[in-house]
Amino acid sequence: MAPTPPSFTYTYEELRLLCNRLSVILQPWPYSNGILTNHQIGTTLYTADTTLTRHCHAFYEGFVLLNGGVTLVTPWKTQELRAGSVMVFSPGTIHQWQTQDQACLLLDLSFALDHRVMTPQQYCWPVCDEILWTVLLLCDTVQAARPGWAWRANSHLGVIYATLMSLIETPAQTKSTAGVLSQSPLVIQIDELLRIHLAAPLTIEALANEVSMSARHLTRRFHAYTGMTIHARLDALRMEQAVRFLCQTNLPIAEIARAVGITNAAYFAHRFRQRFERSPYEFRKMGDVEQSSTRFV
Repeated sequence: MAPTPPSFTYTYEELRLLCNRLSVILQPWPYSNGILTNHQIGTTLYTADTTLTRHCHAFYEGFVLLNGGVTLVTPWKTQELRAGSVMVFSPGTIHQWQTQDQACLLLDLSFALDHRVMTPQQYCWPVCDEILWTVLLLCDTVQAARPGWAWRANSHLGVIYATLMSLIETPAQTKSTAGVLSQSPLVIQIDELLRIHLAAPLTIEALANEVSMSARHLTRRFHAYTGMTIHARLDALRMEQAVRFLCQTNLPIAEIARAVGITNAAYFAHRFRQRFERSPYEFRKMGDVEQSSTRFV
């Protein structure tokens, strides 16, 4: 195993310029279920006592922590991270950064997937020391700009993207026991039907009619593809939408509950606390949310 770099040797300004050069040669990258499309590669520098307002995005966002240490706060977990930490957020994931270090440097990569990945909610981001060498090799390649540098740079990026995707793809999300890709048209169609009818959910029988199969066959196939029941997926979508309402509107809690298909506000608060370890009211009071986009996927 290669030794861990003692520190990232490029400055923020140098890395920013290298990322600008990278942005013009980015290529789509294939992952297990489809194609990852690069949106942007950039860098972020936080200084001592920096606290970034809670925010979320309409795209997938991956990070490699290059220097310093940060406290990452999500609705589900607070974690201390150091250089070499790797993390990725799916669209709509609320997060916040805090640091007490003099300088904290991150490589950030925003991208889209042509098949939505159902990411877990309990994040515990790993430290991948080797990826620091990959980022250094990427920077050296772009800076040297020798013939064929674009191909080599995209190869290094592929290693970084593979690491990010390994954090959000589980075995159940790659292939089922039947060897079928999890992001099948059936899963996508059921997800859309659940989202459209969130306030007044369709029964399993009605969903089955929409996809022209029996209720029993539908439940079995959906579970085989995703590792979860349709009811569990509906509950997850309800809580995702509730988070958006809490952060983006001033709607009363009871009205939000009805909007996501739960008529009993007390039961809604109970389910919300079970998932996020705080009440809807406490969640809303955590702070203002700064969105980079009003569109969610």
